[in-house]
Amino acid sequence: MNVKIVFGLLLLAVGTAFGQSAGSRGSDPRTLGERTVLTSRILNQERPIDIYHPGEPYEGVPLHVLYVLDAERNFLFAAGMIDFLVNRAICPPILVVGIPNLRGRREVDLIPGNEAETFLKFLTQELIPYIDSSYNTAPFRIISGHSSGAIFSTFALLRAPEEFRAAIASSAVFKQGDTNLYDTFWDQFSKEKVWNHFYFHSVGTLETPTFFIQQNDSLNTFLGSQAPDGFSWQYHKIEDGDHNFVALPSLQTGLLELYKEWRIRLSYQIPFDVAKLRSWPERMAKQFGYQMRIPLTILIQRAMMLYFDDRFDESLPYFQLAVEQYPDHPDSHFWLARNYESLGDIEEAITSVARSVELARNNHQDSSPFEIYMQKLKARDGNKKP
Repeated sequence: MNVKIVFGLLLLAVGTAFGQSAGSRGSDPRTLGERTVLTSRILNQERPIDIYHPGEPYEGVPLHVLYVLDAERNFLFAAGMIDFLVNRAICPPILVVGIPNLRGRREVDLIPGNEAETFLKFLTQELIPYIDSSYNTAPFRIISGHSSGAIFSTFALLRAPEEFRAAIASSAVFKQGDTNLYDTFWDQFSKEKVWNHFYFHSVGTLETPTFFIQQNDSLNTFLGSQAPDGFSWQYHKIEDGDHNFVALPSLQTGLLELYKEWRIRLSYQIPFDVAKLRSWPERMAKQFGYQMRIPLTILIQRAMMLYFDDRFDESLPYFQLAVEQYPDHPDSHFWLARNYESLGDIEEAITSVARSVELARNNHQDSSPFEIYMQKLKARDGNKKP
């Protein structure tokens, strides 16, 4: 089959499954997200909050939430990164919530021993309830920060583990002056025999060796000997990374590590295994704490890798799984019909595409592409009969 045709059909699968590409809610393509102002009684302040939603195709899907500290410098690249990862099904749909600093408040709010406890109360008692009441959120939150923000993100994971299930911390220090996060680690670890949380910390190879690098090396050693069962952590050194550079690659690497098992890779080098896909929801529920579904686009694209290689017997179970997982979506039945047609089973193909027509009409969607295809199948079936 012509490569251009295959590529076009792959795009059709993605487009018909979820409509237009997701993105900012605003009309300006240069703008990611929107800003709101939250009145905090706890802080006695007006706090600006930046919010990025992955777009209309995910309105009905529960969203993981990424809370980004130092949003005045980190929000745009975090939102752009999530836009890229989500719309290529490398991670689940994520809502990004950016928390900018107020002038002169960064070290006060983010460093334990100052007013970090109060700032954490603002997050847990005011900001998180506001976000959860305003958006369709899943029970999985991540907090990320760099430098002082990394100290606070570590602190927040340990002091509010019921609110945050993961933290990504770049260029943090864990023991300095009145800050001693080892005590906070000890307090949390002593409470839990099994603690199913995720922590990613990183440092740049060009950062101060006796300060940032040594601190992160020491924490990694500590975690290796003291972390409870279920606690997952990763430590990365960012090559050629100085203090101003590491925030961006650290967030990307941390997210890729967190969602390593979530991602279903579209590659011939990864063995095709329907049974493994069937076990995916159970494995994700264990990791993230609630039931999730494989995105329909991924199921269809995985099947297409076999389908466009003319391996129709092998692609059939994947399209059947798509129908099983998404019985009320017209596209799942349409692609199953295509597979049946390729196998020469026109009657089954007609039955499947008829279901696409019915579902599209019931959902007030354009059913004409499915109807045209169904008429083509019926004509082909009629020509075969004596």
